[in-house]
Amino acid sequence: MVCTLHSGHFHQLHGKDSPILHPFTLVIGVVCFQIKYLQSSLALNFRSRLTKYVHDTYMDSKTYYKVSNLDSRIENADQ
Repeated sequence: MVCTLHSGHFHQLHGKDSPILHPFTLVIGVVCFQIKYLQSSLALNFRSRLTKYVHDTYMDSKTYYKVSNLDSRIENADQ
């Protein structure tokens, strides 16, 4: 929740000139950046692994060949 707060809302909640919060704003910024980076990294890794799995499964045992050449009901199976 802290990462999604806008600066205006943050200052309204905690006061604009609070001397205690200044050191923590840098820490919060770094933590939020790391969280967003890790989320995007995990999402990219998941999509890459899922694509590789689907591709390997589709090409395993020549499924594409069987679908496109042995079954005439399906046309343009590669699209």
